[in-house]
Amino acid sequence: MSGWGHEAPQYADAIARQMGFGDAIAQALGYQGTHAHLIRAGDAAALEAAVWALQPALAVRAPATFHWTADKRATIALAVEHLLAHAPTPQSTIALAAGAPFGTIAVNRDSCTMCLACVGACPEGAILDHPQAERPELRFIETKCVQCGICAATCPEDAITLEPRLLL
Repeated sequence: MSGWGHEAPQYADAIARQMGFGDAIAQALGYQGTHAHLIRAGDAAALEAAVWALQPALAVRAPATFHWTADKRATIALAVEHLLAHAPTPQSTIALAAGAPFGTIAVNRDSCTMCLACVGACPEGAILDHPQAERPELRFIETKCVQCGICAATCPEDAITLEPRLLL
């Protein structure tokens, strides 16, 4: 269903989750208040009332000087870099809730047999084998990981655990 206030509920729920991750990042950096609001209004009057009821949140005073790119993750990285540069409470790592599109993986060394199934399964190329190593060796590029969980689901030893976070 489409139209004024009639988007699919799962679409609005997905947007609300993504907004929650953004707010969690802002909060962790010391930007107090709610920075993203999803307003569900049945008509223009309700929308206007909801907008006027919003409370301002602490924000960066200096304007950003980067340009948006077609690569969403690159643009997010630039935005977070700007927020971090002006943050009231800078962090090096921000823990995020499950389902976040950023994070690392933990590999249980006692369980992992280095079969490299995770390397072949990772759709983003975040898990790699070292091409010149004498034996199998995992490498991980955290900025590429979207926490999809395919690596963990593919691992025959259940040796991989997702750890949602934002490494700054």
